[in-house]
Amino acid sequence: MNLHFMMIDPIAFEIGPLSVAWYGLIIVVAMILAIYLTIKEGEKRGISEDFIVDTAFWVLPLGILGARLYYVLFELDYYLANPLQILAIWEGGLAIYGGLSPVS
Repeated sequence: MNLHFMMIDPIAFEIGPLSVAWYGLIIVVAMILAIYLTIKEGEKRGISEDFIVDTAFWVLPLGILGARLYYVLFELDYYLANPLQILAIWEGGLAIYGGLSPVS
């Protein structure tokens, strides 16, 4: 069976020269939702909101850094030849294997 999908523009919106991709917007919404739900669960378990927010302040950036490092390690030959590209996260390249799977 051949499935045809409507193509969606990967850019959600632009602010001047800055383009915000749907992918990035969805990730940010997921982070905010995760913090909110964790705060709600923390209230039930006696964990302070400040502790959760302070933890998220460190965990989220470290998670992004880890996802980038993981991606770079899987494309190591390219990044050894182009080391400045390691910092170019705006060009894509965060590994979240298992988070997304292809439709079969």
